Amino acid sequence: MSVDWFFEHALLLPRRARAVINARVENLGLTNATSRTLYFLGRLGDGVRVKDLAEALELERPSLAALLDRLEEGGFVQRREDTADRRGKTLHLTARGRAIFHQADDLVREVRQEILAGVAPEDFAACRRVFDRAFANLEKLRAGEGA
Repeated sequence: MSVDWFFEHALLLPRRARAVINARVENLGLTNATSRTLYFLGRLGDGVRVKDLAEALELERPSLAALLDRLEEGGFVQRREDTADRRGKTLHLTARGRAIFHQADDLVREVRQEILAGVAPEDFAACRRVFDRAFANLEKLRAGEGA
């Protein structure tokens, strides 16, 4: 296996998985962008700051603001004043948002299970070691470049 093959497939797998997931979450009335945003909101927990969500999604705040507007208009999310920093906002899933998050989260888990069906536990362990080493090496590179 070549390094090129590894990187091509490491990037291709999540893209193709996302396409399958997108097709399934459309039935919930979500787009790729809104489902990802709800997913991270649900994972990060109630009261997450807008800036922290933007960082997790790797989005600029103006791009995230438009997504949050749509989610708020749809009744999925509420923005509230940040009690620790009055200039900022915290985000809270509504009851509707939590219900959709759980449905979407279940769909994502199902797709992941389907994709990885038949992969042996020892293969997961080997894959984990490869990614752990690659991330450790990447962090060394980033530290050396001031990233």
